Amino acid sequence: MADVIEVLDSQMQKEAMNKSFIIWKYRSMIYYQLFVINNFFNNINNLIKKYFFLHIIEEVYKQICKFILYKYEKISLEDI
Repeated sequence: MADVIEVLDSQMQKEAMNKSFIIWKYRSMIYYQLFVINNFFNNINNLIKKYFFLHIIEEVYKQICKFILYKYEKISLEDI
C-alpha cells in the first residue's frame, strides 16, 4: 500500500510540475507576443486584423509566436 501511495504522489508531483511549466510558457509567450508580431510579422498582422475577429487573432498570435521557436531548413523538391 505504501508503494502505491508513493507512486501516486510521484505522479501527482510530475503533473503539477508540468502544469506549472505550461502556465509559465504561455505567460512568457504573451510577454513577447507584441514584440514578435510588431517587429517580424507586421504585414501579416495588418492582414489578420483586417479579416479576423479578436478571439481568432489571439490564437493566430500564439501560433506565430510558437513558430519563431522552430528551426527550419529549406529543402528542394528534388531532395525530398
